[in-house]
Amino acid sequence: MINKKFDKIKSIIDEKLILWRKEPIGGMIVFRPKGLEVYCDEGTVSLLELIKKGIGFEEIIDLIKKYYKISYEEASRILEKRLDLILELNISACPETHPYTSTAPHIAAIEITNVCNLACKYCYANSSPSEMASMTVNQVLYILDEIKKANIPHLWITGGEPLLHPEIERILREAAKRDFYIVLATNGIPLYNNNKKLILLKNMLMKFKWH
Repeated sequence: MINKKFDKIKSIIDEKLILWRKEPIGGMIVFRPKGLEVYCDEGTVSLLELIKKGIGFEEIIDLIKKYYKISYEEASRILEKRLDLILELNISACPETHPYTSTAPHIAAIEITNVCNLACKYCYANSSPSEMASMTVNQVLYILDEIKKANIPHLWITGGEPLLHPEIERILREAAKRDFYIVLATNGIPLYNNNKKLILLKNMLMKFKWH
C-alpha cells in the first residue's frame, strides 16, 4: 500500500501537478488542479525534493532509518505519514509561524495590457477600448523571470483584457514553461464565437495542466 502511495506522489511530481518551496519554517505546497495552497513542515518538503531528484522508495526509508536510528517498520510509518499529508491535503503539519513573514510573497500579478473591450466605470486599471498600451513580449519575459527568481508560485496575468494582447498565446506558453500556477484574469468575451482561440487555450490547458 505504501509503495502505491509513493508511486502516486512521484507521478504527481513528474506531471508537474504540484509545486513547493522552502520557507524559514517549513514550506508551502501548491496543487495545480485547484490552486490549493498547503503549508507543511520541513520533513514534507524534504520528501518532495528527494522524490523529485529520483531517490527511490527503499533509499528514502534507509535515510530515515539512519537519521532517526530506528527500525525499518518505524521508518516506513514515518514515510507513509508524510505521503498521506500530501495525498489527503492534510494541513495538520503547518508551522505555527506564518511562512511569509521573511520571504517572498506567494502571488504576483502582471498587467500585460491596458486595452480592453469594455469600459467599466469601476475599473481599477482605467482600461477601455480607447487605450492602446501593451507590454512587449520581451518586457513580459523579463518580469516573468524576475518573478521566478523570487520563487513566487502563483502568477496572475491580467490587464486590461489579457486576451487582447497580440502575443497572448506566446506569453501563456512562456509562463507555463516556467512552472507557474497561472490564473488568467479575463472577462471571457474575446472567446465568444472564437472557436480557434478556444481550442488553442484548451490544448494549452491540457498540455501544461494549469488553471
